[in-house]
Amino acid sequence: MKKMLLLSNVPSPYLSPVYARLKNIDTEDWQICYVSAWNTDVGWSSANAREFISAEDIFLAERFPRLADRLGVQVAATLALLLKLTKEGADYFLIYGYTRLPQLLLIGWAFISRTPFAVAGDANYYLDEARGWRRIVKRQWLGWLSHRAAALIAVGTACRLFWQSYGAQADRIFHVGFAVDNDYFRESSKREFSQAEKLKQEWGWQHRTVFLYVGRLIERKNVHRLIAAVQQLCELPIALVIAGDGEERERLVELANDNPYIKFVGSLTQAELPLCYSLSDVLVLPARAEPWGLVVNEAMACGLTVIAHQHCGAAADLVNDETGVVLQSYETLELAAAIRLLAQDADGLARRKLKSRVRIAAWSIPQAAAQLRRAIDATKKKA
Repeated sequence: MKKMLLLSNVPSPYLSPVYARLKNIDTEDWQICYVSAWNTDVGWSSANAREFISAEDIFLAERFPRLADRLGVQVAATLALLLKLTKEGADYFLIYGYTRLPQLLLIGWAFISRTPFAVAGDANYYLDEARGWRRIVKRQWLGWLSHRAAALIAVGTACRLFWQSYGAQADRIFHVGFAVDNDYFRESSKREFSQAEKLKQEWGWQHRTVFLYVGRLIERKNVHRLIAAVQQLCELPIALVIAGDGEERERLVELANDNPYIKFVGSLTQAELPLCYSLSDVLVLPARAEPWGLVVNEAMACGLTVIAHQHCGAAADLVNDETGVVLQSYETLELAAAIRLLAQDADGLARRKLKSRVRIAAWSIPQAAAQLRRAIDATKKKA
């Protein structure tokens, strides 16, 4: 039995269940290491971060708490990882990310020790905009990594194109679809149906097509354009729910101008999101830079159709004319036209919603774990 080490930044409701399932279906000895239990960049609270892990998982930075307080979790985790490697080692490494200190250490260790390793992430070819010296350094680094890694895990088409742009050969790139717990979102949204209908009645939204945005309220998400598009279509029976928080909230509330058909519901937990999905018909993701966009998966599992920009990572694989509308620009007029199209075609909207459920079924956690195992099986033989 080979010893396998997986390194990830923090536990998450999306990746951690894949890790757990991989451990269950694989015959090898897996050790899962996280840099830390939580950080402020993630979209879930610290209170429920440990919900997604097992007792055997390791939080590297917690092994040196004083060092983490003084020099940061990255330094503390790197030292803990170095000591672990010196003491135990492994026959194969699965590394999520390639820019932070613990990941760089593990890649370097794998190279020196000639241990096969796979690199995973959600990089998006369309968002690769480094310029000047950063571009030169990035091209050298990722060009080297593309040839040294035994496997490059691509979560979708935009990710595969990213690795190919740095010279990766097709036989090194393995598809492992980015997934959420489809069953959880589907069943939870069904349970919230009655409450959703009550809210529509309370808000006076009966017989309206409800559009939904879920995410941070920051400038690059283009929520201001979504509000402007809805304001332009005041003659249509539509409404908009905005779930999230961020630095743009005050400005966006002003733009909404007390419109009774635009509701801000704040930042929601994973347990609270199904009510919003049950309440809504269409998810809108007009962001200027969206590496993937897992809210697309969640919404489609709940039977929503989707409006997303063509360079959103999820759009390339999940959104088309059958499941929604793909935006070609970031212009408010195009976004308004997409909203109008769906609001005025009830039959077409119903067909797209049905197709969304069918399409997302193949992007599940069990499927992702099986794909990941196949990638590892194909490359661990070098160990």
